[in-house]
Amino acid sequence: MKTSGKKPGGSPARLAEIIKSQILLKRNPTGPRTIQYVQKRNFALTVANGVWVQIAIAFSNISTIIPAFILNLTSSLFVIGIISSVESVGWFLPQFYVASRIQHLPKKKWLYDRMNFFRFACYLLMGVLVFLSLHLNTAILLILFTLLYILYSFGGGIAAIPFLSIIGETIPSNRRGSLWSYRMFLGGSLAALAALAVNPILNHILFPYNYGLLFSLTAIILLVGFLSFSLVYEPTTKQKEKPQPFQVMLAESRRQLRRDPDYRKIMFLRLAFAFWGLALPFYVVFALKDMGMPEANIGFLFSVQSLGLLLTNLAWGYLSDHFGNRLVIILNSFTAMLIPVLAIASAWLGYWGLMLIYAAFFIKGSLDGGFWIGYSNYLVDIAPKDRLPATLGFMNTFTGLTFFLTPLGGLLADFVGFLPVFALAAVSAVAMLVISVRLSEPRNNLDRKEVQPI
Repeated sequence: MKTSGKKPGGSPARLAEIIKSQILLKRNPTGPRTIQYVQKRNFALTVANGVWVQIAIAFSNISTIIPAFILNLTSSLFVIGIISSVESVGWFLPQFYVASRIQHLPKKKWLYDRMNFFRFACYLLMGVLVFLSLHLNTAILLILFTLLYILYSFGGGIAAIPFLSIIGETIPSNRRGSLWSYRMFLGGSLAALAALAVNPILNHILFPYNYGLLFSLTAIILLVGFLSFSLVYEPTTKQKEKPQPFQVMLAESRRQLRRDPDYRKIMFLRLAFAFWGLALPFYVVFALKDMGMPEANIGFLFSVQSLGLLLTNLAWGYLSDHFGNRLVIILNSFTAMLIPVLAIASAWLGYWGLMLIYAAFFIKGSLDGGFWIGYSNYLVDIAPKDRLPATLGFMNTFTGLTFFLTPLGGLLADFVGFLPVFALAAVSAVAMLVISVRLSEPRNNLDRKEVQPI
């Protein structure tokens, strides 16, 4: 909607109409200023969403807090491996099916809003459950906690497709690197500060109330983050007559896989990354059981991890925006190799080996941001403009299937110890590096529109 250069008249109704059309964007205007406004608005709200979510995760991190909580309930590393894989499996696995159901719809954000309110409820119930756990059998507590965490994780996978689609439709390729890096830089800064509260909670509040408080704080802060993204503007896309049958979308994705060599390489890269990830739940368990790290230091360990994310993410975002995502993936594949190598080396240094564990978590924080920036942006870049949800969904569902391998890491650690698991992770990182250097840079011949019509 265009307006004349004159000041609006004194009519309150006229002024309200202008505010409604220009600020709330109810009329789908197409002018360049409006498109720029949408990009800035969605950029800011998406960053705010990431900041709040990372603060929430500081109180119940899947690499530190949750494995330590489970270790209070069972000594089985296999069980810890299962629960540690749930978040990744749940986030990735349902995405292709969800894409097949909503790709034809002109609006998709409603699904994000509903699923994330459901996720908030799941996490809040987890906190309540832990507060009541003294009245429950340990096995029942473990089963109910795992069930709620599964529901929370799968809710995230369902919400991911509208989330990623809106970002792909409204944020240009050369701004997505900055988008993710700002989310992680600002979120990591505040998460590192929030994590300082974890140690006093674990030290001065008795088990299980200490963990119940951590999970409850997570739920409340997650809700603020979810509400932030619910305010983004979603452009109306052209509606197809009806959704494609799942079998048709699957056949199209297979053809895309055959025709696009970079899409195939990304699939193999994710498979190698899954084998590398077999060791992830066990670095903190290794530090607690074999290296003698006090449980109260878990919060400090997460602070070190957040610091690694904080100090490197602006650099990853800059490299993504100015040099492309292929370079980011290559550098992060090399970085991934250092983590298991440091863990193996720490086993030979006794107490001083804990310094290498802290270094490994610092590097892991860097990798958490860098690999996500490179991988997710690369996938959006190579996706055909009319198949963005399907392209994201197919690859992410495949990724979800690979995370079923994670419990094997716990099974292997139960039988042969931690070091062989770390060695397998190092070899997998070498495979990631070999695959990543063979990728092409899609931005050199990018043919998709940076911003879809609004």
